[in-house]
Amino acid sequence: MRLVDRLSANISETYVSYSSVLQTTRTKTGFFLENKVSRQSFCTKFVKELGPYLREIGLSTTLGSISIEALFPELRHVSPREADVLISKLDIAERVVQDTLRTALREKGATNMVPRKSDTVLEIADLEDFTLKLKGRDTTFTAVVKGYRSVKGQTVTLEDVAHQVMKAFNGTYPDYILLVLAKSPVDGLITNMVRFGESVGNRNLVVLVDPANLARLLRVRQVI
Repeated sequence: MRLVDRLSANISETYVSYSSVLQTTRTKTGFFLENKVSRQSFCTKFVKELGPYLREIGLSTTLGSISIEALFPELRHVSPREADVLISKLDIAERVVQDTLRTALREKGATNMVPRKSDTVLEIADLEDFTLKLKGRDTTFTAVVKGYRSVKGQTVTLEDVAHQVMKAFNGTYPDYILLVLAKSPVDGLITNMVRFGESVGNRNLVVLVDPANLARLLRVRQVI
């Protein structure tokens, strides 16, 4: 009953996200042992199967969409025209992009902004699970960064990012994944990210930071 009560309270908040349901299941209960199911599998089925019914009765099953400007309002100081010119300066080390993003988020009050000296096989995401207060609510994120030199082609394909996005999601079931690209995505990549989000119950899961907005952030931070 304790589990049911907590899940009912979660639904009453008008959205059902993986991170919130997973947190809700962390209570003393024999439900998972008796039913021989993991918490993660339960959360997956709970959100995916309950979602359509909630949509039918007018409730939103996901958090709302957000823009990069919602996180960094200071980007408005760099015009779209200037950003288009700055894109040519994005051929910089991926580590610089990661560190700039980390510092900017730290200044916004984000948790767990720990510097990293190098990537390892244990890496879950370029910026691992962190929390940022958004519209008065503690909101969880991870970030995947694809620097200019980490992509061989002229554009970023689904194959370039799919594994990292899925790994970042499966790591902590964040509310949002920031996908930061120094090169433009191929046609269809954004649609595929939306479809992936829908498949796990949150169509707004992946927040794209395209080259123009990355350039704006790096200019505001005086990196380029």
